[in-house]
Amino acid sequence: YPNNEELLLAGSKIEKEEGEYNRARILLSRARNETPSVRVMIKSITIERLDGCLVDAMNLLNEGRKLYIKSDKIWIMSIQTQIDYYNQIRNNNNATDDNNNLNFVPMSIRNLCNESLIHCPNSIPLWLLACKIEEKEAGIIRARSMLEIGRQKNSSSDDLWLHAINLEIRSNNIQMAETLMSKALISCPSSGLLA
Repeated sequence: YPNNEELLLAGSKIEKEEGEYNRARILLSRARNETPSVRVMIKSITIERLDGCLVDAMNLLNEGRKLYIKSDKIWIMSIQTQIDYYNQIRNNNNATDDNNNLNFVPMSIRNLCNESLIHCPNSIPLWLLACKIEEKEAGIIRARSMLEIGRQKNSSSDDLWLHAINLEIRSNNIQMAETLMSKALISCPSSGLLA
């Protein structure tokens, strides 16, 4: 077939839109076997998430992280799905039964974030997500440290600078926020985000 991936993805999209998740799964499984790619893996994971099958999504994500270790989208989906999974467990005592269907032992969300940044150090969305989680789980000091490392690796990212400035404002450290703004404008002189 010419561009079999396109045909299988188009078919799975039609099935998904019709609410036929099982048929979409079959097409996506075929696509993963015949024309494996990050795009096919992401579509497969999305179907599982849409259908509320977080354990199946996590199993696919675990596989996806091994196959496409440099894909920040796979890492972001891994972190988001694991957060949803833990929230589901917290809200539903029966979710522990699903844990037996996992093909791996999930790492902590913070460890997942740290590993993702090792493999995708230039992904600004990953840095921002990891920082948000770090602030929530470990506090402002750890989030500040993470943003500092992120800015060292991506000094021209106005998003990271802005996030650092806002972090200082949220912690009522206005003097540090002003200092960071000055440094940000030097590092990103043509940024419309910081103006």
